Parts: sequence; C-alpha cells; structure tokens
Amino acid sequence: MNPFDLLDRDAHQLKIHLINALKIGCGSALAIFIAMGFGLPGPASAGTITLLTLIAQTRKDTVLLILRRLVSYVFTVLICWIVFQTVADTYIAYAIFLVIIVFLLEMLGWQSTLSVNAVIGAQFLVNQEFTFEFASYQLALLLIGISIALIFNLLQPDLTEKENLKLRLEKIECEMKEVVSEVAQSLLQKEKIHERREYLPKLHSDLLKSIEEASRFQKNSFKSEDKWFLPYFEMRLEQCLILEELYEHTRSISLNPQGTHAIVDYMDSLIEFISVHDEPGNKLTECLELKKDILAGKYRMESFESEAMLLFVIFDVEKFVELKIEFVTKLSKEQMDSYKKLKEIC
Repeated sequence: MNPFDLLDRDAHQLKIHLINALKIGCGSALAIFIAMGFGLPGPASAGTITLLTLIAQTRKDTVLLILRRLVSYVFTVLICWIVFQTVADTYIAYAIFLVIIVFLLEMLGWQSTLSVNAVIGAQFLVNQEFTFEFASYQLALLLIGISIALIFNLLQPDLTEKENLKLRLEKIECEMKEVVSEVAQSLLQKEKIHERREYLPKLHSDLLKSIEEASRFQKNSFKSEDKWFLPYFEMRLEQCLILEELYEHTRSISLNPQGTHAIVDYMDSLIEFISVHDEPGNKLTECLELKKDILAGKYRMESFESEAMLLFVIFDVEKFVELKIEFVTKLSKEQMDSYKKLKEIC
C-alpha cells in the first residue's frame, strides 16, 4: 500500500473520530449544564442520555432512536410504577424490572434504547419516588438529552462530506481512465500485462472506500437529490470487476492487426465516455456494431479459442457501457440535475 494513501486514510478516519468525540463530549456537557440550569434532579442523566443517543452516528438512525426512546419511556415508567410498588426489596424489584424491559425491547427489536431505559429505571430505584412530578423530571431529562443529540447530529458537516465525495469521484474517474487505457494497450503489448495490473487493485480499493463514505453520507442526508453518490460508486465497482475480467481475457487472445486496432480504437473512445454525464447511447450502438462485425467473422483469428476470447472481450465491453447507461437512466430529475451540476464543476 502506498504510504501516502495510508496517511490519507488515517487522516480521514482521525477526522471522523475527532468529530464524534467532540460531539459526545460537548453535547453531554451542554445537556448537563441545561439540566442544572433548570434545577432538575440527577442532571448527569441528561448527559448520559445525550452520549448514548449520539452513538447513533447517522441522522436517520438518531431520529429513529429518539422516537423509540420516547415510546419506551412510557413503558419504563409504567413498569417501574407497577414493579417497585409491588416488590418490597428494591434490588429484586430492579432485577424484575430489567427482565421485563429487556424482554419487551427484545421482542420489539429496540435493544438500542435499553441503556437509557436502565438509567431511568435506576433513577426510580434510587429515589423511590413515583409521583407525577418526578416522572415529569425524568421526562425533562430525557427530552434535554435527546434534543441535544439531535441538534448535534443535524450539524454534521454535509458540505465537507459532499466535497470529499466529489474529490473521490474525480480520483476514481481518473484512475478508471488509466485502467481502460492500459487494458486497451494490453491487447497490443501483451508482454506488459503483468506490470499493468497494479492499477486495478488500487482502483478496487479506492472504490470500496468510496462506497463506505457514500453509504455514510446517504444515511446522514435527507435530500433525495444527493442519493446518487452510492449507486454511482457501486456502478463503478461493477465496471472495475469487468475490467479485471478483461485483463484475464486479453491475456489469452492472439489478434490479427486489423482486429486488434478495431477493439483498441473503440476502448480508447470509452475514456471520454467515463466522464460523460448524459446517457451515452451512441457508445452502446457502436459497441453493438462492433460485436455484429465480430460475429459475422470480419476479424479472423489465429485460432478458434482466440475468436471465442474476442467475443468475451466485446461482451465485457458491452456490459461496461450498459452499466453506465443503466445508472444514468435510473436517476430522478433532481438527482440528474445534481449529478450534472457536480460533473460540470469536476
């Protein structure tokens, strides 16, 4: 692995970890400060609730977790009131409370809310108070904690993430152009094919990182127009896999000069196709014409095996083009406008 790539990856991960740490630290402290300002009992609970809610690192997860916390709060208060009023021994009562609440949340699939429910239950256990006023205090602490968590998660640096994805898009397209060019040249200079394969692992690795970041960005974004980043990088990954197959196929082909240059010329024309944002149907038409010529026997090969491999090559190239067209045609108008706008900047 290139040390600069490792440094870039570590710097980006360090930034993510630092942002999360700052959100949790500052958010929890602010929640405690607000709870103390209102004179609520057990203000530390508000900070703990903020911390436990901020662990959900995406906005959608945070909103869903908050809704579940509010609903499960009602369950918690009701169970606490019944159990602690019925069972005299507080420790046994708390154990029974946990058994019931854990079973209920497991049945609902809401395990992520358990920690806060346990904190609220512990407050009832310690204070042994089941008045409406005390329940209201606990609700206030919950609302403060989840509100601070929601605000901090809504302040995620969207623009920074989007800018980073834009840079990744530019990098991926540059790498893919190099790889397509190398694949084309490998048809002419097969003896260098092993040296050129170093481009593909790097492209593959960068695409996996890009998909990871795009997935995180999509979960954090409420804008439907930005939902094209993840499908885009997934499409590029599929194209990368096709290029890997092409490398293997070109190693087995012995072409005549005419056939070689026809394929190479077409693949060279695909380099600009990589950056085109409109639906490039003309490239598919050209590919189909070339396939038609090959099937008609226009390019005679030295062996039947080479002819078969040539067909595999053109089928791979056809699929490569179709993936891009399929991606573009599936975009909504808003997504297409966003995609074109970003591509004009690149």
